[in-house]
Amino acid sequence: TSDCILYNQVVLNADLNVTGKKHIYTTIRGGGSNRHFLIESGSPTLTLRWLNLTGGVSTGFEPHYNSGNAGGSISVQRNCDIFIVHCAFHKNKADYIGGAISIATSGAFVSMNYTMFIGNWNKNYGGAVFSRGLLHAENTNFEGNIAEKRGGALALDGPATLRLTQVQLKGNKVTSDNGINNQVYGGGGIFLAGKVNMHIIECTFFNNTAQSYGHEILTINNQNGVLQNEPEGTPS
Repeated sequence: TSDCILYNQVVLNADLNVTGKKHIYTTIRGGGSNRHFLIESGSPTLTLRWLNLTGGVSTGFEPHYNSGNAGGSISVQRNCDIFIVHCAFHKNKADYIGGAISIATSGAFVSMNYTMFIGNWNKNYGGAVFSRGLLHAENTNFEGNIAEKRGGALALDGPATLRLTQVQLKGNKVTSDNGINNQVYGGGGIFLAGKVNMHIIECTFFNNTAQSYGHEILTINNQNGVLQNEPEGTPS
């Protein structure tokens, strides 16, 4: 595919494979008031390779996981599989959750490899990604993403699964102090709530910040975490 502007989101109900120019990153730009992809029916597979997804927007305030203002670039509202390889998500924004990607269902599986999330913004949870599903990322960077309340880079709401391998989280931030009724805000790098099965292996956290709690990671009512600084299988 060649560089293009999407003036309307692509609504998926069947499999879709989009591949850009290898090593160049074909740009798909939002038209100024819309995201790039929406999955709201069926159980499709979306595969993205060698793309720069930028300028995606979901606006307004409708406080629901499946709302129109979730996921600045991709909104996942049904069970599906998404494979993202050698892509960049740059300067997307969402008013509710998931500045770049929102995964609203526990039956969705999203895999990322050799991908970058840079400068995405969200007003609430997950400056880059919000997930209630299965999220696996490897050799992926999250840098300079912002959420106002929770999870500068990543926010997960259980039941969910998070597996990060050789991932870098750098300079992500949460900008607001605690909310009304003593709501806890924070998690400059990652925010986890509820039952999240977390595996963080050989990852780097650097200069992530929060106004209140958890510059790097903040968990609330979460009891299923593994942090591992050595390669899997390394003898102790």
